[in-house]
Amino acid sequence: MKLIRVPNWCARSYEQMKLAAQGLDALPRAGSDFSWAYLPLKIAFGAKRARVYVADLTQAWLGILSRAKHTQPWSDSETICNACPDDGGFHVV
Repeated sequence: MKLIRVPNWCARSYEQMKLAAQGLDALPRAGSDFSWAYLPLKIAFGAKRARVYVADLTQAWLGILSRAKHTQPWSDSETICNACPDDGGFHVV
């Protein structure tokens, strides 16, 4: 029988796999340690969907745009500049 030298990383990998296998072996097994339970459920398909109208979506979108326009932190003549942090990033162009 000839002995071969195994690299250190290979021995560590083997030990890791051995420990992982032992951990899996310690877990409970279906059929011997516990039994499977079967509970048939009746799942209802075709749930009712909410009625959505185009007019409602339009009103909601216009409201969002209106609020966004009033809460914008800069005006049309200003732009954000990340190159100058000393003034908070705002410049008048």
